[in-house]
Amino acid sequence: MDSWTAPPCGAVALCLLLFGCGDPSLSHGNAGNSATTVGLSTCVDLAEGEALSGIGPDGHAWVTSLDGLRVVDPNGESQSITVRFGSADELVAWTADRAFIVSESQLWDAGPNGSQPFILPDNLGRPRYACGDPDATSGSFVLGTRGLFERRGSAWFRWDIPVDVFEAMEMQHFEGSCGTADEILYLTTTEGALWEVRFGENPFFREIGSIDDAQELAVDSEHGIIRLFLGSLYRYAGGWEHIPFDGGFVMHTDAAGGVLWATVRDKIFRRDRFARWEEIEPDTAFAFIDKVLAYPAGGAWVVEGSRMCHFGHRESVIVDGVRPFERLDQDDSPEQLTIMADPTGAMSLSASIDGRSIPVTGVSGLWTLGGLGSVPAGWHELRLALSSPLGPVERTVPFRVDGEVVIGGNDPTVFYETDIKPIFDMYCAQCHGPSGTQRFFGDYESFVVTAQSALDLIKSREMPPPPLPGPSQGEIGLIETWIQEGMAP
Repeated sequence: MDSWTAPPCGAVALCLLLFGCGDPSLSHGNAGNSATTVGLSTCVDLAEGEALSGIGPDGHAWVTSLDGLRVVDPNGESQSITVRFGSADELVAWTADRAFIVSESQLWDAGPNGSQPFILPDNLGRPRYACGDPDATSGSFVLGTRGLFERRGSAWFRWDIPVDVFEAMEMQHFEGSCGTADEILYLTTTEGALWEVRFGENPFFREIGSIDDAQELAVDSEHGIIRLFLGSLYRYAGGWEHIPFDGGFVMHTDAAGGVLWATVRDKIFRRDRFARWEEIEPDTAFAFIDKVLAYPAGGAWVVEGSRMCHFGHRESVIVDGVRPFERLDQDDSPEQLTIMADPTGAMSLSASIDGRSIPVTGVSGLWTLGGLGSVPAGWHELRLALSSPLGPVERTVPFRVDGEVVIGGNDPTVFYETDIKPIFDMYCAQCHGPSGTQRFFGDYESFVVTAQSALDLIKSREMPPPPLPGPSQGEIGLIETWIQEGMAP
């Protein structure tokens, strides 16, 4: 069985390396290593101060340093990016040429043309973590110093999570996306609690378990939360289930696209989507592996000291045109996709969306999917089945087409024009209205960006400034409900 390094994607295309689906059961009878595969690696030196911080869905590695960013493709080719900030605190590798970065209490959009800050409403506070595309109209979250906020339409919805909880929270994202088609976001706290945030039509949040001093955590679309604890691997499914592994004491782990990776000192192991372990026998010697980061294709990068090495796999497949769990506007749903795979092992490809067959044209290893037509709003599954002399390869790629944004699970009950503006006119317009001397907040667009900050000041009786009268408890309740429902116009 040979490995394969995927060709680099085009700079403009949204690429993703995929493949292999199957039974995700963790109770596979063969818990040991069913095979040994020679892993052909591509290694790149890391300069002093550089760190591998994230991997895009197509296998591009994002390397951070105080001097800027560097993107390395699976073949080892590098591209430097000049940015306007210092060290990156958090990085979400979105595509081959776009990443979202938290640095210096600001959220940045970084790519080949440099970096630009996202203009976030004041009420979010200083961002600490982010997931999803902040430019999209749904499915993105920011965890800041003032709470957890979800993007819905043109506004940010604040989740009512206690201050002492969200201040200790850290965000766990699915390959850059906030959640899968189940629309579940996982959060952990520094005290070891595991939280589940369900967003979408029936939103709620709850504490669901403990991470029990995990050495490392991984979040995967098929496995959910994976915990490394005392050299063993566990998966959370209402409780912690042990993942069978006979390869030794696990030092590092990661997962993406249903494939689980583990390292044991200088050894690398891969658990495929059929729950079969194999040892990747590298073509370059390692002394002690410090880190492993996986990406959806089934490949991974490993770090040892001052170098990082890429390991592809024969099951890797690039889909040019959509990324896993991407949310597209209805006008931007894909009309055509390009599929790339190992030309030496791929024989034929069949494809479907939601069970509807899609015409496939092209030659072995390079195909075009056409006839997608208009994809309606909602979640969809792109299913690919590839034949190979070494066995079939399957992959399901979920994506969503957004239609009209629904605020919460029910219709809003409080509106700006009829309920909130009269409160503003009564208590705030004297200073913040058209004739006021302070910053203007006298229309919907201006008030939305500061609504949470205004509510906090009103509740603490800092605004309106004493001795001016302030809103009643009932009026404060209306503002709270309006914000929680998504701030309807």
